[in-house]
Amino acid sequence: LWLVTWPCALVKNYEWASIAMVAFVAFIILKIEEMAVQIEHPFGMGTNDLPIDTICVTIERNLLEILRRAEYLRRLAQAESNSAAADTSIVRLVPPRQEKKL
Repeated sequence: LWLVTWPCALVKNYEWASIAMVAFVAFIILKIEEMAVQIEHPFGMGTNDLPIDTICVTIERNLLEILRRAEYLRRLAQAESNSAAADTSIVRLVPPRQEKKL
């Protein structure tokens, strides 16, 4: 509504230059509106959307590594308590997997 009525106010002072002024301001305002619409919906598969799949895979990898380390520590503590009781048992422990850094 404002973009439609604003030229009427400018014509009296700027005459033909009001066309260029209104076109320039309208372009900027409409582009800001388009950016606001893009920001309102950040989830999806578009180029401007958040990479939710990548974020979820990273979280899953981190959680699995935490569980792997907790299991390793649990087995290590269990092996130490078992070896203190009986030195004849051999327990093979595998440390947490080391991931390659990119």
